Amino acid sequence: MGLKEIRLDGLTGLANRKTFDLTIREWLEEKIPFALILLDIDYFKKINDEHGHLIGDEVLMHTASQILAFSRSEDLCFRYGGEEFGILVNHGNIQTAVQMAEHLREAIAAAISPTGSPIYVSIGISVSIAGAADVKEIIEMADKALYQSKTKGRNRTTVYKKEQDG
Repeated sequence: MGLKEIRLDGLTGLANRKTFDLTIREWLEEKIPFALILLDIDYFKKINDEHGHLIGDEVLMHTASQILAFSRSEDLCFRYGGEEFGILVNHGNIQTAVQMAEHLREAIAAAISPTGSPIYVSIGISVSIAGAADVKEIIEMADKALYQSKTKGRNRTTVYKKEQDG
């Protein structure tokens, strides 16, 4: 993808949703194996309500900087929308993605945040299996895993497993 095509999120400086959509399609077409990490800031509405939207924006920028710090140069870090972010882990398998996600989750919780209190994130992970899934399916799998993390108490990482569809 040419640099001119890369579009960034205005607030966080991460790739935006359009760049994510283009990149994930391209990697699937080129059969580049990857993992998708989706993460959501826990109780973000409460942060905005208690601290105001300017602090909320600072929390988003703080989270984005942590995501960049814990990813590799070949990965694509993006803002999916609202308080949801992601990393496309280039040539990433489950082990790589889980290790990256856990280090990131722990670092975000340990960092001094703009609110003065710890920030927690819930994470879902899916993996492309050499052409076995389409874009929509890979995103849905990571989304289901993210939902599991939220329903099981938040501040955790869940890897998508087929039985979650039941």
